Amino acid sequence: GATVIIAMIMYSIDFYRDMRRARQTALVAELRALRAQINPHFLFNTLNSIAALVHKDPDEAEHVVEELADLFRYTLRASQYPTVSLADELTATNRYLAIENARFRDRMTVMRDVDESLLDARVPSLLIQPLVENAVKHGVSKTEDHCGISLKISRHDESILLSVRDTGPGFFSTDPGEVFVNGTGLANVRDRLHLHFGAEATFTILNDGVELAFPYRVEADKPLEQLPELSTDKQ
Repeated sequence: GATVIIAMIMYSIDFYRDMRRARQTALVAELRALRAQINPHFLFNTLNSIAALVHKDPDEAEHVVEELADLFRYTLRASQYPTVSLADELTATNRYLAIENARFRDRMTVMRDVDESLLDARVPSLLIQPLVENAVKHGVSKTEDHCGISLKISRHDESILLSVRDTGPGFFSTDPGEVFVNGTGLANVRDRLHLHFGAEATFTILNDGVELAFPYRVEADKPLEQLPELSTDKQ
């Protein structure tokens, strides 16, 4: 009777608290891991580009240094929040592409098709840059010919559709199990996307890139410092 109902209610409350703690633990770990998100190979290549430009084009070398500094500042700032605005993500991605442009020059062009009504949407921190970096790494750098990168962001009902494609060699497989087997940056994006949006998010491997779909949301999150402390006791 009533005792069973009360016991079920108490169990449900405890289960909810445990689930909330588990998700909170994963979220805090994810945000702290973002501090090391910038690929060390990207940093090494950027420093090489700067070194090559110092004597040939000091002004451009200074510009690349400034873009790199701004990108690192954004990485540290974004790692304090579960989500950031799509506008901020695009700004950071543009900085990354400006840096890579100093290395690849005319071998790389970027085409952007972004629905500006979505710029206030909240997305997981450092969502787009790793996708574009993957296109540079496995597209542009894998061919001596010109390579185009396409970034498209649109809205379908209450979801955001985001795709990054390139004209490089393409994936060897569209099977996520094969593409993610080595723990790539793409796998990191997929895992964080599902952490934030659960089954409402999808991550699809295409022959020439990736496509993401996730809910359109505008509510801002509390920064990491304001997240409640984790504990093992039930309050």
